[in-house]
Amino acid sequence: MEFEKPESSFGYCIFCEDIRQEVNNKLTFVGVYFGAELNVLGVLPAGIGKFCIQAMFKQRVADGLATLTFEVHMPGDDDDKPSARQVALAEQISAGLPTPPSDIEDPFFLIGMAIQVIPLEIQQEGKIQVSVVRNDKRYRLGQLKVRSLPPPSQNQEAVN
Repeated sequence: MEFEKPESSFGYCIFCEDIRQEVNNKLTFVGVYFGAELNVLGVLPAGIGKFCIQAMFKQRVADGLATLTFEVHMPGDDDDKPSARQVALAEQISAGLPTPPSDIEDPFFLIGMAIQVIPLEIQQEGKIQVSVVRNDKRYRLGQLKVRSLPPPSQNQEAVN
């Protein structure tokens, strides 16, 4: 049985409270949002002291390097106006990438961007969406649904 080849470009995100750079190039993710929801206890708008996103974009080496623009859309943002934008220039990316071993048949580059929002202000329910733009094409990397939950005392009153 042969292995299926992945799509040319794709990615993913880890949403958490903090990202720490450790020795030997290890990353530690603190307070990872498990699943696909960020539940805010109480009413919106609300603030979270620190919010981090580890955005990862993977592409074939054969596609060549290009400048990447990582974008974060908060609930309510227009498509063309993200709340946060970070650019990784092709020259910067290539400086940090090792040359792939010659014995790998179809090598990929994995390019990561750590995004910190301090503090995170959430105005409304919806989705936090992360994407990357490469050569005028947008690739969705991840999303996290944001919803407001009433305080536990209100939940208890609703049961009675």
